[in-house]
Amino acid sequence: MLGLSLFGSCQKPESGPIPSYLVIDTVGIIVGPEQGNSSHEIAAVEVYADQQFLGNFLLPARIPILKEGDVRLIINPVVRINGASSQYNSFRTLASADTVLSLSASKQTVLQPMFHFRSNAQIDWVEDFEDKSSTLVPLSIQKGDTAYMDKEWIRGQESWVYKAVFEDSDTTKNLDLGSFKSFIGWPKDGTAIFLEFDIRCDIPVQLALKRKSLGTSNYVPYLLISKTDGNWKRFYCNLVYEVSGQSPDAEFQLLFSADKLFSESGIRGFAIDNIRLSYLN
Repeated sequence: MLGLSLFGSCQKPESGPIPSYLVIDTVGIIVGPEQGNSSHEIAAVEVYADQQFLGNFLLPARIPILKEGDVRLIINPVVRINGASSQYNSFRTLASADTVLSLSASKQTVLQPMFHFRSNAQIDWVEDFEDKSSTLVPLSIQKGDTAYMDKEWIRGQESWVYKAVFEDSDTTKNLDLGSFKSFIGWPKDGTAIFLEFDIRCDIPVQLALKRKSLGTSNYVPYLLISKTDGNWKRFYCNLVYEVSGQSPDAEFQLLFSADKLFSESGIRGFAIDNIRLSYLN
């Protein structure tokens, strides 16, 4: 995890060398075929100037740099882990943004870094439902409950999403969605394995893995996602600890599960969009 320097609005120092300022308000992602869409929620950047580490900066950022003239900048994307505002990881499946800018003391230079996936990035699962089909499927659903695709607005864009909805009833019910296939070949050596997705839920949702190995199957809970109060929220989850050290034949299925208690009245459910799972080979 990274400790971030909160340099969103640095002030000019009262004495000493006069810095140049690099302003980064937003960043973007460029995707290729089979890499999903450009939806992201990169929260911060890790910045180097002429190979000197400057720090980690929450976006938007105004970064002081004690250099002038042509400066080589290397910028890495940083994401919040598990939706927490205090846990961050470098998102290493995206390559660094590498550029040279001409900087001047006391002047601001604005940059929008654009990131793309590294050449050795493996993307095992992409699902945004835009072709109106789904590789996220119901595994367990009870009578009266439904799972279906629908359109909603996410970050100002209309998008197809996958919904799981409990009917209004006075009984306790459960519902499980899962990846259509199980995944094999994930690195077991401590390499980061990132699952990212958008979710909106008015009921807690359990993200878990079904792990099969050596003829046995285990349910491995990863994260309990709290209600999102009607808002869409993007999650980045690093599955490294659940996968590292497992046997070479291990395979994994990803699950999204929810329970509706008898005490919870009304129609309840959750919706998911923009799923992507990536790691470095």
